[in-house]
Amino acid sequence: MAWGKFGVRKEWDTTQLELGRTTKSQELVQPQETECFDENGIQSLGPPSSFLPRRCFAVALCRGAVASRALHLVPEDCHTEMARHLMSIHLNLAQACLQLKAYEPVVFHTTQALKVDQENAKAFYRRGLAQEALGRTQGAANDLQRAVRIEPRNAEVRKKYEELKKLLADVQKKKDEEEGPVVHDLQSLPRAWLEVAIGEQEPKRLVFVLYADSVPKTAENFRQLCTGEREGVTARGKKFHYKGSILHRMIPGLMIQGGDFENANGTGGESIYGRRFPDENFRESVARRGLLCMANDGPNTNGSNFFISFEAAEHLERKHVVFGELFSGMDLLAELEKLETNEERRPLVDCVIVDCGAQGAATPA
Repeated sequence: MAWGKFGVRKEWDTTQLELGRTTKSQELVQPQETECFDENGIQSLGPPSSFLPRRCFAVALCRGAVASRALHLVPEDCHTEMARHLMSIHLNLAQACLQLKAYEPVVFHTTQALKVDQENAKAFYRRGLAQEALGRTQGAANDLQRAVRIEPRNAEVRKKYEELKKLLADVQKKKDEEEGPVVHDLQSLPRAWLEVAIGEQEPKRLVFVLYADSVPKTAENFRQLCTGEREGVTARGKKFHYKGSILHRMIPGLMIQGGDFENANGTGGESIYGRRFPDENFRESVARRGLLCMANDGPNTNGSNFFISFEAAEHLERKHVVFGELFSGMDLLAELEKLETNEERRPLVDCVIVDCGAQGAATPA
């Protein structure tokens, strides 16, 4: 009797496999298998003497791959239902592959499932576990974070995410400590500016040096949101531009926040790279007045929100990316810190960014 390289017989009476009828399976062990699954992982299914369920599982792997390719043959009015069935097949195969420690197939099947449902917590969770096993710690953490956001009450998912988050934080902290603080050449770095009008007053300008030498991606995000050069609109139909937005939150002795050009309360806004982008590094700390930092709602959730520090804040250590500093406009910063606010820390008078942009090296005003 002939056997395929994945331990699947090329010819058999399928009644022995409880599949209901006699057929040739030659077509099931051809390229469809090798395109989708890691050979070493599937070989772990075992030799011909393996248990019957493992041989059936190998057949299921092949049929899942074939079914995925056959979707275009189904009438269009049945596509949605068929896609949901295929998603379930992929999720089940991913779980089986996890148990067999065949991690590349897990990534494949969960990715296919997410093409049907982009908010499927099971798919993100299982892919995260596989990515961790494959040594892709950052990718695993990103997947598990998505799973936690979809199912915040799932204790198992949250526990695993917290473990990975701590591991990544420890690794990044060690790396940052080894590299040490950055010594910036302020004269050579790019600048960006905001003109802010407090109530009916004439607008005044804040000029920032952007740390493009240490956090180039974060610095470029802010620069382009100041110039408005990013084409297109956000997911909510807003232009990528700070102009017309407000500084919506102020805590004396800590910071003033802005950058939400969608909701004006810190819940909206979007980066030039997508809704959110990861923390670049924490080589700078919120150690003094006038530092420009990303506001966020947790690790790796940078968008367009930013804040300017009023003084050192040790409790913010390694929680916010510092990507610039105030180069001129300290008098305006002092005015902003003296404003009265309501119970939600919102200034009682609007502080509007009436204009903004970028410039080359400059001398303080």
